[in-house]
Amino acid sequence: MKTIADLIDHARARSGIATDSAMGVRLGKSKQTMSQWRSGVRNPEDDDVVRLCRIAGEEPAEWLLIAQVARTTGAAHDAWLALARKFGAAASVALMVCVLSLVALPASAHGGGSVVGFGLPEQAVVIGIMRSSGSGCGRG
Repeated sequence: MKTIADLIDHARARSGIATDSAMGVRLGKSKQTMSQWRSGVRNPEDDDVVRLCRIAGEEPAEWLLIAQVARTTGAAHDAWLALARKFGAAASVALMVCVLSLVALPASAHGGGSVVGFGLPEQAVVIGIMRSSGSGCGRG
């Protein structure tokens, strides 16, 4: 699973910021705070996660879930983790559906329903992806 350290890395790469310390300056955070976020000793507040997402060019929803998973313990941790995994699996399926719709051939090319680039009916491929992805809860 992704971590806040991954988000920091994405933000640094996209903005051309060379160090965590320099990223901290941009965010108004100390070098120590950035180090604690990276190591998982402390976790950023939601507003800080959103700011990092903006810098990284990332949608904040998944990252907010990841931050919440890192903040909680016990049964609540397990529930947030399951939700984060479901969200990740759903996003993966949605991405695949979008990709498949881009590679679909028009119906006029073969006289029938839409067929994906592999010669399979579009609906069969989407159903296969949905079945193979599962809910994501059982994956580690």
